[in-house]
Amino acid sequence: MKKFLITSFAFICLLSAPAYSQFTIEQLAPENTIIVTGSDDVGNAFDRVKRTSLWRLWKSKEIQDMTAEVMEEMASNLKTMYEELGVDEDALIPPDGAAGFALNTLTDEETGASHIALFAFADYGENADKFSELIDAFIQKIEEDNDLEFDEEELLGRTVRVIEIPEQMDEDMDEDFGFDDFGGNPFLPDVGAITDQVSVIYYLREGSLFLAASDLDNLRPALEAIDGEEAEVLGNREDFHEARNQLGEVDGYGLILTRDFGDLMAAVDESGMIQMMIGESVEALIGKIGALGYGYHMDGRTAMLEQTMTIYMPEGKGGIFALMDMETPRSDLPSFVGTDAISYTSVNFKFDGVLEFIRNVINSNPMLAMQFGPQMPAIEEFINGFCNPLGSRMHLVGTIRRPIEADSMNTVVAIECRNQEQFEEFIVESGSALGMEPRDFLGHRIYVMDQLGQGMGMALPSISLGIGGGFLFLGTSVGVEQALRTTGQKHLAGLADDEEYQRAISALADGLQVGWGYSDYLTSLEVTRQVARKTMKESIEQMEEFDPEMAAEMKEELEEAGNVLDKLDVKLLKRFLGPSSWSVRSTDRGFVMTTLLLDASDAD
Repeated sequence: MKKFLITSFAFICLLSAPAYSQFTIEQLAPENTIIVTGSDDVGNAFDRVKRTSLWRLWKSKEIQDMTAEVMEEMASNLKTMYEELGVDEDALIPPDGAAGFALNTLTDEETGASHIALFAFADYGENADKFSELIDAFIQKIEEDNDLEFDEEELLGRTVRVIEIPEQMDEDMDEDFGFDDFGGNPFLPDVGAITDQVSVIYYLREGSLFLAASDLDNLRPALEAIDGEEAEVLGNREDFHEARNQLGEVDGYGLILTRDFGDLMAAVDESGMIQMMIGESVEALIGKIGALGYGYHMDGRTAMLEQTMTIYMPEGKGGIFALMDMETPRSDLPSFVGTDAISYTSVNFKFDGVLEFIRNVINSNPMLAMQFGPQMPAIEEFINGFCNPLGSRMHLVGTIRRPIEADSMNTVVAIECRNQEQFEEFIVESGSALGMEPRDFLGHRIYVMDQLGQGMGMALPSISLGIGGGFLFLGTSVGVEQALRTTGQKHLAGLADDEEYQRAISALADGLQVGWGYSDYLTSLEVTRQVARKTMKESIEQMEEFDPEMAAEMKEELEEAGNVLDKLDVKLLKRFLGPSSWSVRSTDRGFVMTTLLLDASDAD
């Protein structure tokens, strides 16, 4: 119940914000915030959603009919809640301004141990009194239901309500919501520990502002900022602003700031196993990351939905990301990207730096060095043999073959190969050890790796490696054969001739890029559904020979899954939603990825 109450309280606060908020989350959240989410104007963001075909899809008769039962149940539950609380039925008003949430840690002065602390705020503007009635009624109900009377504390001249979460209400909700399932593995952080460490909510209203925190001290910076005093808040930090600026114009965002991440790990990783096992290798593996960020913007300049993800690396790229720090202009599609392609990705990667990267990772951890050190000569020989002939451009192509069968979807990775002869010498020497069997195909060489699935005891599709046309191809055998069949034939029609592809790619910004891509994700969804059904039916037919009872159970599960999938009408989605495209660019301090989701070209 504790988690439910915390979540409910935070949710209500986040749904409560005015159109012209005086404060934003970074002006109020503690300076040592580790995770922050916020929107400077939730109401405006909601208005932007209503201008998109995504909203028109939601309001379509088909979706309204599909969700009618669920929505009616939600409306009934809300009405019951309003009646029990004794408030007006419009008390929970849609958001209309700034709101935010932050997670940080505080240190116990006596023990020196770190614990998790939370902070949330919302500015409710002219509707503050109505919202205050809802919050007060919510608190009063908790008191009445549990025969409690909450205390009050004084902080900087304000009265703060101390809402203690009744422990006896916790166990049943833990079981119902599955929070206890997160713990028990010494190599994984106990996610449930985040709310386990929250036993009290400190709440107050300050004019139109509503603030809540898990510790009284977590309210102090916000109140000092409200009073116009110098306060230790998140907005004082350069890393926050630089990471936030990399996201650009967004309606809402989230950031994970790593400066104090060690304190968070100490709070949730009581055994210390995670930090001991991987802590020393993380920087060698991924470099020194200052922040990870996500933002979204609806009804944007070029797309219905613009999503931005950022990796902020203030000391430059390191680890695996250093191998991706290479920008080139967008180029024409290779000839093997045909009309059957439903997705395409182009990424730059420095294969000539792979060996040094692996050395650094192994040497960063004494346990890894002890285990792999003696094997380094063999590792170096293999990596040099594989990587030295390769270039720096990779392509990933997803295709479909009709009529739809179990093997209709194929994926092929194509890597620029500057020295095919040298690479083939490497494959001849090492291929037998990997279970590769060579065969000729239209003047090219294909190495089949069917033994891979057999060795794993799994029924995997045939996998092949092909060499030809200046590329190394790796993927399903059908896909590799098709790629080799069309490589170099530039006169063939391809994905580049597709109007939807051109529309999606044209929406991307011009300039140098680390990578870029396109996806007809709705067709992919539709075909994936059909392939899954055919594959499952084939598995059932095979199972009937060995275990009819198990086959019957699988058939029943397939029918249940089919009923759910049938409700997802891809043709309906295609009336409103268009293709997707994305690009990644490198900055002086990290990477920025932009993903665009377009409206359907003829959206209603």
